[in-house]
Amino acid sequence: MIIALGVARAAPGRLSDLLHACGQIAEESRKDQGCLDYGFHASISDPDLITSVEIWHSEEALDAHMHHEHTIRFLDAVSGLTDGDPQMQLLKAEPVS
Repeated sequence: MIIALGVARAAPGRLSDLLHACGQIAEESRKDQGCLDYGFHASISDPDLITSVEIWHSEEALDAHMHHEHTIRFLDAVSGLTDGDPQMQLLKAEPVS
């Protein structure tokens, strides 16, 4: 499994627009082949800070997702809705011994 963690800060006055875009991409992405979970979460202490948690069956499933039309639309839309560039981290979900 692959876990993709993202963090982005809403641009001033754009939180509502960002949350709307996040809701749309989450709904569409949950239908993608290999998507096990896909969601966005607001920080308790800083509501303008949004964290995404995506869980994918494989790297191939995540790669395919990145080329879907709904993903490309989302990435274009959020470029004007965030304060700075979103940060993303990919984790391979394997037992650590």
